[in-house]
Amino acid sequence: MRFENAVTKSSSLTNSALHNGYSWGITITASKNILIKDNVLYNFRPIGINIGGSSNITIDGNAVGLI
Repeated sequence: MRFENAVTKSSSLTNSALHNGYSWGITITASKNILIKDNVLYNFRPIGINIGGSSNITIDGNAVGLI
């Protein structure tokens, strides 16, 4: 899942399962007002969640494993 330049409105990812990827599970770049809540991220390489150059990011109640 990728959020890039998401700045005009708030965005969210909730109650989802993301699994088995050979890239990053979630990447948030140059974005703001993002909610990542109650998700499962499993079996990603090399990074589960990556945030760069972003603000007001909320990560709550997620399970991240086998990274």
